[in-house]
Amino acid sequence: MTNQDYPSQSFLRNLKLFSHSTQQKIDEILTLTLQLLFLKYKRKQEEYQTTLEIRKRKGKRINPGIVLLLKDIDISRAFTLIDFHLRNMKVFDVESNKDLAKNFGSLPLDEAVKYYDYFLKGGDIKDAMGRKIVFQEDGKSFLYKEHTEEGRHVPLPENYSETRGKRLQWIDPVLKNTREIYRQEEKAWITYLYVGIFKIKIEQNTPFEKEQLNHFLVVTRQEKGKPIRFVTAYYMDMRKDLLKHLESARPLSIEEQDFIRRSIEKGLTT
Repeated sequence: MTNQDYPSQSFLRNLKLFSHSTQQKIDEILTLTLQLLFLKYKRKQEEYQTTLEIRKRKGKRINPGIVLLLKDIDISRAFTLIDFHLRNMKVFDVESNKDLAKNFGSLPLDEAVKYYDYFLKGGDIKDAMGRKIVFQEDGKSFLYKEHTEEGRHVPLPENYSETRGKRLQWIDPVLKNTREIYRQEEKAWITYLYVGIFKIKIEQNTPFEKEQLNHFLVVTRQEKGKPIRFVTAYYMDMRKDLLKHLESARPLSIEEQDFIRRSIEKGLTT
């Protein structure tokens, strides 16, 4: 078979193989995958620079001619993650479910703490696979964020983040309903990331009503032999900010999730 048996690139570009909606979906997949690969490359660059600085301080030899390149496996994993993200996005409509907005308006610190203690720490919350999520006393620290570049979670009244307090009621439905779950293995524990998308209508009662999407991330952690515990939760307006948190994680496939759920139902695991 010769090259003449294949259509030229210009012919393929002009050929209408897909509907407009399908073409838009393809463009979205390619755009998000490229964004994810850029984030991956940027992280590897930063890690490499850190390694060079450590070697330099120790007086070890440095090869300045090394060029960092992404590998085929990086590209494959990026496409897999984006496909998983788009297929399993769980969208919550705040307009049609008023409970999701019941803390909107003004929510003082004491009311946020009461909500955490009663509905989360005092509740029986399990994820979509049936795994119990434990909310401990120190989990409340996520409500606080210093107004500094470090943004540490120091539990002082002046550090209370009301935007986080207002979204406390989003944690439960995300854990219980989303199948968009990611796994990140670290030295001493496994981190699980649960993603939910919250659709909020803004500029209401005008001819120009718009919708705003909040990308909401719930972070949990499991140490060996211990239950899964809540760590933090926060929202992002931009999808690229969400991808930054997902870039180094691995999708927990639907098949894996179903296997875990069946194992819990049979009493083989908790």
